[in-house]
Amino acid sequence: LLAGGNGTRFGSGRPKQFSSLDGKALLEYSLDVITSIKAIEKTILVINKRFESDYDRILKKYTHEIHKVEGGDARQLSVYNALMFIEKEMKPLKDTDVLIHDSARPFSKTVFENVINGMVFENAVVPAIPLADTIYKCENNIVSDIPSRDQFVKVQTPQGFKFYKLLDCHKKAYGKKDVIYSDDGSLYLKYSNDSLKIVEGDQNNFKITKAVDLDIAQYILRNNQV
Repeated sequence: LLAGGNGTRFGSGRPKQFSSLDGKALLEYSLDVITSIKAIEKTILVINKRFESDYDRILKKYTHEIHKVEGGDARQLSVYNALMFIEKEMKPLKDTDVLIHDSARPFSKTVFENVINGMVFENAVVPAIPLADTIYKCENNIVSDIPSRDQFVKVQTPQGFKFYKLLDCHKKAYGKKDVIYSDDGSLYLKYSNDSLKIVEGDQNNFKITKAVDLDIAQYILRNNQV
């Protein structure tokens, strides 16, 4: 569970994972979902060490096995740190699955279930939703192409993988100092010979990036849409 960001785009003095949403920290929503799913045995929480006491206050309420790992300078490196911790400290079995989720997506339970179900038959599963907007390809602010939006989807998390397959991909990327990937599916597609299976995402499983997104999330909660 990635929760180590600085919240730079959020425009707050504190990371957004501690922002209040209807009386709870944003991070708690993801933790509540994860700890309610029996198929998830252990959780690695990627943190920002500067705020470790804030994480500890939140974690007190959970009995689920949760381990803290310090994040890296980029999302990809944070995932790498977590995977390396799992390999070294937990020595998972060959067929172990791992899910990677962004804590900035609080309304994720349905998508977790879809991804877990998809992993029964696949090595790599990514949730996505259709595009509603027309897409322009631009160069120097000039439209160069208008591809069909039917070819594209909006990708979400959690994303599911066979642990050792994803670890191998991350090690290859790390060895080449190839740190350009904004999600694990794109890195996996680059460094594995596997395909990615798309499963159904959820419109409510959006990523809170700016302060105004909390207002949208509050509206969803107040109208019982999750």
